[in-house]
Parts: sequence; structure tokens; C-alpha cells
Amino acid sequence: MTLFTYVNQSPTNYVHKALTQAAQCDGVLREPCDILNPVVEVDLTALSGSVNSIGNYAYIQKFGRYYYVNNIEYQTNTLAVVYMHVDVLMSHWTKIQTSVGVANRTADPTKAQTKIEDGMIPFSSVPKYVCYTIPSNSQMQFVTSTLEDNFSYIVTVASPAS
Repeated sequence: MTLFTYVNQSPTNYVHKALTQAAQCDGVLREPCDILNPVVEVDLTALSGSVNSIGNYAYIQKFGRYYYVNNIEYQTNTLAVVYMHVDVLMSHWTKIQTSVGVANRTADPTKAQTKIEDGMIPFSSVPKYVCYTIPSNSQMQFVTSTLEDNFSYIVTVASPAS
């Protein structure tokens, strides 16, 4: 089975990692195989790549998944056993990027969802009342230019007493 190894410098909670390819090699799975935590024996003499090392991240083409390299045990000068754990975010990043949902948290405060009460974004508990008086000869366009998007409004129309 083909194993592509990389150097990963991105945090674990990033969906799409910034990877630098380290090497490509053939490996043999240890039996029994666990697709979430595979253990692969790698022939170190067969490493090919610019860095020529195993790195801290891997892609197993047969499984179509990305893995963190947790540990490397060197059995001999030419044989290493690589212990890995699946990176679910990177393995399924195309599905994650195309999914639709409501994000409760974001690193960018300008994109925060302010209409969801979650205890993290401060909300005003005191209602704000503003009274606009519209002259009878004006149009509603005056009022809409002074309104804010983050609030609810109650509009009352009254005619003068006859």
C-alpha cells in the first residue's frame, strides 16, 4: 500500500492543513487492521521524496484518509513501525467545506452570528425605545435610513384626532 508522508505545521483544529510533502513509500499493514488507528511497517530504504523522512502526517491512498503520525518505532536500521490516528477534519474537508449550517463560533468577530443567544456574545437586557415622529408630508424612506439592522421595530400609524 502507498503511504504519502508530510510535514504538517497547521493546528489540529484546522479543517484544511498546510502540508509539505516529505516522502512516498510502500508500507505493510500490521494485522488486524484498524482504519482509524493503522499501524504500518515501512521499509526505510524505499523512501523517496525531497525530505526523505516519514514526517508527522500521512495519507494512505488505499483508505483515502489523512492521519497524524503519533509514534515511530525503529525496529532496525531499515524498518520502522508507524503508529497513526485518523484526522477526520482533513479526511472529509471537501464535505465539510460544502456543507450548510449555522456557525455558533468564529475567529472573526465581524462574522459572528449576533442573533443567536449563547452566552458568549453580549446582549443588552435593557430594551431601547426610540420614538420617531414623521411629518405628514414626508415619506417612509426617511425612517428606513435611520433604522439599524440588529433590532426589532414596532411601527404604529395614527391619524390626528378629528
